[in-house]
Amino acid sequence: MERLASHGFVVVGIDSGGGGFGIPTGGPTNVEERDGVMAAIDWATTSAPFAASVDDERVGVAGHSRGGKVSVMVAAADARIDATLLLDPVNGCGPGQSYSASCPDVTSAAFAGALRMPVGVMGETNNATGGFMPCAPTAQNYQTIFDAITMSSWAVEWTFAGADHNDFTDDGGGALGAFACPDGPGDDAMIRAQWRAMMVAFFRRHLAGDTAMDAWLTGAMLGAGITVDGP
Repeated sequence: MERLASHGFVVVGIDSGGGGFGIPTGGPTNVEERDGVMAAIDWATTSAPFAASVDDERVGVAGHSRGGKVSVMVAAADARIDATLLLDPVNGCGPGQSYSASCPDVTSAAFAGALRMPVGVMGETNNATGGFMPCAPTAQNYQTIFDAITMSSWAVEWTFAGADHNDFTDDGGGALGAFACPDGPGDDAMIRAQWRAMMVAFFRRHLAGDTAMDAWLTGAMLGAGITVDGP
């Protein structure tokens, strides 16, 4: 968030209070989380201290893991969203939980299939299988969401070869994260530096129109160990 803000973006983060790794703990549903993000956009675009500084014609949304899933839901529901970035999103509902109205399958036409704005999807395959509950199961991972994005004006998928699910966080997910998501073989610091730079490039490209950022997203400045699909 600080990295984005240092490039001139107004950044608002949402702490929904939900359970970790999609495990139900009495916290908000995916739909309630979606509505919370949209309410935060309402606040940031109409209230002090940000309203005078926010261009409500250029709004982006981003999220990691379940936050990536919720970001898809926000982008499908809110016409203000002009760019969507997903950090190893997981389209799940928790162990043994089926899709429902409050926890939908976002690979459907009403969600990922409805996105027309630029969408970037980052992910890894080292936490796709194994353990009690894989952090990013193959059947619910970033690739399934990317494959469902068929109407976007610009859709790119990046696979970080040595990454693990928690490399797309600043703190590695804490003690629980390290226990549940095995460390990938890549250099954690390098991977975090790569996706942070790409996050800035993505929003500079698609909210500010800076075409020089294409080099960081699909061109010569793309980091080592990252493969790209699209646009």
